[in-house]
Amino acid sequence: MKAVIVAAGRGTRLYGNDSEIPKCLTEVAEGKTLLDLTLENLKKHGITDIAIVSGWKKEKIHEKLGDSVTHLFNPFYETTNDMASLWFGKEAVGDEPFLYLHSDLLYHDELIKKAIDAEGDIVLVTDTEVFDEESMKVKLDEKGHLIESSKAIPLDQAGGEWTGIIKFSSEGWKKLIPEIESLLAEGRFMDYDTSALTNLAEKGFPIKIVPTDKLPWIEIDFPDDLEKAKNEIYPKLLK
Repeated sequence: MKAVIVAAGRGTRLYGNDSEIPKCLTEVAEGKTLLDLTLENLKKHGITDIAIVSGWKKEKIHEKLGDSVTHLFNPFYETTNDMASLWFGKEAVGDEPFLYLHSDLLYHDELIKKAIDAEGDIVLVTDTEVFDEESMKVKLDEKGHLIESSKAIPLDQAGGEWTGIIKFSSEGWKKLIPEIESLLAEGRFMDYDTSALTNLAEKGFPIKIVPTDKLPWIEIDFPDDLEKAKNEIYPKLLK
């Protein structure tokens, strides 16, 4: 199994316009960045064929990792979102299953195992316990399959928050690519990746979830998230 990590954005909500590093190189413990920990998690579970789609300050990622990963570039990172970066990742995938991950995550490595072991062509690792208005929420049908994923879903209709980790089989990826390309062709460059997932779900393709089962994780968007990551989440990962 391969992995594709999207790391093209500037992280302005965390650093404003003054960042000199990609957000994935944010340090959460002494000598440990978000990207370091994600790579450790993947390799711990046997995934060593890893591609990173970079954009802002891409040379910093290249300098840090060298040839240990496949480097891809989203040259339109200033005017696109993670859906477009995922599309650029297709070059590294081929016909193999892969994990897709956002780069601004701190999480327990068992979430990788959960994704790998889950059955289904597209499986979203989802926190069904804790979510809020800012969360990338999911709405599910009676079988636990995705109906919609959006931040706009009302809290009382949400079944959880997608963590930013997905497993794709080769078949699932082949089904999603046309949805991504259709949205990009419409000029929807700033859409989240979940727009394509929602469109595919609306066509009846089964998109499943696997719960985090209260394993610690956090998406780092704002300074408060970073403080929580350092002081609360990272210490839990050491236990």
